[in-house]
Order: sequence, then structure tokens, then C-alpha cells
Amino acid sequence: MIKTESLLEELFDNSKNMVLVTDERFSIRYISSNVETIFGVKPYSLLGKNAFEFAPADKREVWQNCIQQFLANKSSEISLKTISGKELHFEITFTNHVNHNEIRGVVIFLHDITERKLAHKELIKTNNHLDHFIYKTVHDLQAPLQSALGLVGLAESSQANEKDHYLKMIKSSIQRLDSFIVELNSFFKNDKMAIQNEEVDLESLFHEELATLQNMPEAHGIKINFSVDTKAMLHSDVIRLKTILTNILSNSIKYSDREKENRFINVKASV
Repeated sequence: MIKTESLLEELFDNSKNMVLVTDERFSIRYISSNVETIFGVKPYSLLGKNAFEFAPADKREVWQNCIQQFLANKSSEISLKTISGKELHFEITFTNHVNHNEIRGVVIFLHDITERKLAHKELIKTNNHLDHFIYKTVHDLQAPLQSALGLVGLAESSQANEKDHYLKMIKSSIQRLDSFIVELNSFFKNDKMAIQNEEVDLESLFHEELATLQNMPEAHGIKINFSVDTKAMLHSDVIRLKTILTNILSNSIKYSDREKENRFINVKASV
């Protein structure tokens, strides 16, 4: 056992990984000294204690049964907190060496996977940001495109002397679309969609969006009214606010009941 302990100390005491050796009843006979560095606990204070005292209650019985039945190595994951409250994640492996001439027990190896877990969480967060960005882009690009298509339809059926008028409107709609793409690009690059706090004129913002949306084919025959109690100036993220306003208005237009007469959308705002 002295030779085994010496080898274990050499392998694990200077790493973030830990190793325990227990007897067949899982009482701790050896634990690597880096348990003090990682958890602030003296190794000798754990000797003789049952290893499963530190395992999650919901996994304790399953792990214990697996080892007692002399099954193949059992691996799982465990999360433990240090004295300072920091959460560490380990991949834990049980190896049955009860019949080994020197070890005569169970070797429990804890491999630190905290960095891998944090990287995985960050990847999920990034993917959620990307999903949101793609959804926002698809939804927000539809309105100016539908507006341009609506104007193309009007231009096709108009008189020759009216076509220039519609072409100017189509150009204006496409320019708004181009401006929106530039804004989205800036929005995505800016510290992973950080909130921007700037002065916004809500009334101007509304009329800018309305100029694009009112040319949607579905908008024909809908009266859109906007009113504010006072001059609606506020501080917010203009791109996000524009997205909210565009979504509300475009959905109101898109899903309106075309069978009804005197269709309208009333928008009221106050700060």
C-alpha cells in the first residue's frame, strides 16, 4: 500500500484531478492530498469516512449497487462546491479492485471537467444568441421586402406616367432595407448584442416604419393611426425597439381580417 500511495501522490497531488481508494465497504483508506488545495479539507480528516457521504443522494444507491455487484467500471458526473462556494464539475469513475493483491478496494477517480462544462454552457448561450439573431433577421427583412413587392405590383398595373413615382418608392424601400442590414450587422458585432442606451424619438421611429409597412400588399384598405400624449422621447436600444414596433405593426397588418370593412390599427404611446 505504501508503494501504491507513493505512486498516486506522484500522479495526482499536483493536478486538479483527485483519487480515492476505499475498502470494500467504501470507507476511505487514501485520498490525494490536493483535496486540501481544491476543497480546503485536510486529507487525514476524511480517512475512515464513507465515500458515498459526499455523493449526490439520488445517485448514491445506484453507484453503490453497481460496485457491490462487481460490474464493469462505472462512470458518471458529479458537481461539488468548494468552501468558497465555487462549483466544480467532475467526471467520476469507479474501478473495482477488491480482489487486487495490493489495492484490495475500490479506486474512485475524479477528473476535473469544469472548464469543459463552462465552455459547453457558453456554447449554448452563443447558439441561443445566434438563434435569436436569425429569427429577428428573417422576421425584420420580410416587411421591407413585402413592401417593395407590393409597390412592384402597383407599378406593373399603373399608367406609364405613374411608373417613375412607384420606382422612386421602390428605391426608397430598398434603401431602407439596405440600411436595416447595416444596422443588423453592427448590432450583431457589438459585443454579442449588448444593449445600447440612446435617445429615441418614438414618433419619428413609428413614421419611418410605417412608410415601409404601408406598402405591404395586405396593408391596402387599413387605416393606421398613431398618437402620443407628449413628444415621445425616451432612452432605449433603438434597434430592439424598432424590431418590437415592426413586429407588432407587420403582424397586425398581415393577420387582419380582410372580410371586414373599415379596418384600422390604432397605436398609442406615452412615456
